[in-house]
Amino acid sequence: MSSGFLMDYAMENLEARDEIIPRPNDVKNIEKDKYCAFLYIVGRTEIYNTWTLQEHQQNNIETPFTPFKEYCKPKINVTFEKFNSRVQQENELLDKVITFL
Repeated sequence: MSSGFLMDYAMENLEARDEIIPRPNDVKNIEKDKYCAFLYIVGRTEIYNTWTLQEHQQNNIETPFTPFKEYCKPKINVTFEKFNSRVQQENELLDKVITFL
C-alpha cells in the first residue's frame, strides 16, 4: 500500500469519523476535541509541522482541511513530466532524444 493511498483513505473517511468522536458536556471544547482527533488521525508530527496556522485557527476543525488536502496533493516531478512529454521525431536519432532528456 502506498502512502498516497493511505492519505486519500484518511481524507475520504475523516468526515465520517466525525460522528465517532466522543462529545464532551462542555460545548466550548467540541471544536478543540475534533481538531485534536483530526491531528491524531492524520499524523500530528509529520503533517502538522508543515502548516503555518495562526493561533486563532489552531482549535477550529475546518482550518486544517485545506493544508491537509494541499499536503496530500501529488507533487509534480519535472524530470518525469519532461520524459513523458518528449516524443522522438521521425528522422531523429535515439542518441539525440536521450541527450535532450
